[in-house]
Amino acid sequence: MTSSGQTSDVKHTWASYKMIRALSSGAFGRVLHMTQIDNNKEVVIKRVQYVNDEEKKLGDDEIKMLILAQSKHIVKYLESFIDGLDLCIVMEFCSGGNLRVLIEALKKMSIKDRKMKCYMPFYQMLSSLAHLHSLG
Repeated sequence: MTSSGQTSDVKHTWASYKMIRALSSGAFGRVLHMTQIDNNKEVVIKRVQYVNDEEKKLGDDEIKMLILAQSKHIVKYLESFIDGLDLCIVMEFCSGGNLRVLIEALKKMSIKDRKMKCYMPFYQMLSSLAHLHSLG
């Protein structure tokens, strides 16, 4: 059972993963690029504090939203588990990087190159928004 009340066939723990590198950190927690040891699958794990009622509600709500929002254009939620005082949210690893990196790269390109490079990411963003709006 995940923290969100969803049953899961997967039963991983923190020991099931090996860290590749930290991707970011802040008030939201830490985001880590990891490898699942049993199959060498690359994933991202978001570690957030899960101590008091407010943190638990925020974590549980995030998982519910990730499950509800599943689409081919949105990062896939894989599972979650508790490790010590943290909630670990496991998601697919997107090897192409994140939107912030893409936008920074686009700023350095010519207008012609920008136009060519931005069509697919913007199509994916609009498709994601359409999916989220369809959920109500």
